[in-house]
Amino acid sequence: MNKKSAILIAILILIFAFSPVFASVNIREIERVRKKAVLDGSDSAVVEQFLADAIAELVNMRDYSSISRAREMIVANEKSTQQSARQQYEQIFTKAAHKAIKSGFIEASQLDTPQRQFLAELNLVILLAELQDLGLADISIEKLQSTNSAVRYWAVKSLTGAELAQQINDAGSSSKNTIGNIIKSLKDVAQNTDPSIIAMVADFSVNINLPESEDLLLAIAGSRIKKYAASNVEDELVDIPLLKALYQKLGSAPAQRKQLAKEFCQLYSYVFQRYISGFDTLSDSQKANLTSVLVEIEDKIIDKITGIKQSKIKRLLISKDIQGLQAEHDRLLGSDLSAGAISTKLNVKYGSENSSTAPEKIKAE
Repeated sequence: MNKKSAILIAILILIFAFSPVFASVNIREIERVRKKAVLDGSDSAVVEQFLADAIAELVNMRDYSSISRAREMIVANEKSTQQSARQQYEQIFTKAAHKAIKSGFIEASQLDTPQRQFLAELNLVILLAELQDLGLADISIEKLQSTNSAVRYWAVKSLTGAELAQQINDAGSSSKNTIGNIIKSLKDVAQNTDPSIIAMVADFSVNINLPESEDLLLAIAGSRIKKYAASNVEDELVDIPLLKALYQKLGSAPAQRKQLAKEFCQLYSYVFQRYISGFDTLSDSQKANLTSVLVEIEDKIIDKITGIKQSKIKRLLISKDIQGLQAEHDRLLGSDLSAGAISTKLNVKYGSENSSTAPEKIKAE
C-alpha cells in the first residue's frame, strides 16, 4: 500500500468514526440542556423530543454497528453534567425514556419482518440493561415473559445490575411496590431457566440489602436442591456463584441465617453425592463441572468457615479416590454417625425437622 492510499483510508476512517449516529436527532439541543445548572419547562420538551426521535431511529436501524453507537449515544445523554441539575434532569430523562421505549416496543412489533422485529426488540432490551434505571423496571419485567431466550436474558440483566441494585438499596420503602415486583419476577424466572440467568440473579441477591433478597436466593437454591435430589440437574457450574452467594449472605441476613446455612450445606453435599454416585455413569463433562464446583468452594469458602486452609478435596479428585472423597464429605458435612466440621460451625441440622446430622441423600439414578 502506497503512502497516498494509506492517508486516504485514514481520512475515511476518521470521517466514519465522527459521522452522526442519528439522521434526525438534535444532539446539540440535548447537550445544551445537560450543561444547564437549572432546568425549566422547555428543557423537558427537549429531552422528550431527543428520546422520542432517538428511539424511533434505533428501532428502524438495521446495521449492528450503527445500532450499538445509537445506544451509546442515548446512554451518554442520560445524566446532566451539572450537579445542581442532576436529580431534576434524571427524573425528566426517566419519564421521557419510559414513554419513548414503550412506544419503541409497539413500533418494533409492527416492523415488516420477524427478523427486524426481533432485532429492534432485542436492542431496546439491551438499552434498558445499559440504562440501569429503576424507573424503567416495569418494562423489563414485562419482557421477562418473552418467548425468546435472548430477550429474556437481557431483561434479567437489566434488572440485576450493580447500579440498579444500588438504586434499590437507596430507594428502600419509597419504591416498595416496584422492588417487590422485581424480586417476585426474578424469583419466578430464575427457578427454571438457564445457568447464566441463575448466576446473575444470585449475584444480584447478594448486592441487595433487603430481606426479600434472601427469599429470592433461597428460592433459587431450593429449586437447585430439588433437581439434585431427583438426579435431574444440569449445568452444575452455576452452583459456584449460587454457593458463594449463600455463604456471603450468612453475614448480612441474621433472620434467615439458619436456612441459608442449611441450603449451603445441603447443596454442597449434593454436589459431592452426585460426583460420587455418578462416577461410573456421568459424562466427562459433567464430572468436570462437578469437580470445578467442589474445588472452587474448597479453595474460596471452606477455610473461611472452618478456619483451616485445605486442598484435600482437590487431591482426592485428582487421584479419583471415591472412598476418600466420601470420607471427606462426611467429615465436612456430616453423616448418620456424626455432624460435620462445616455443619457444626454453621449450626446446621438436616431434614424436614432439622434434627439429622446427615444431609439428605440423592435419589439413585
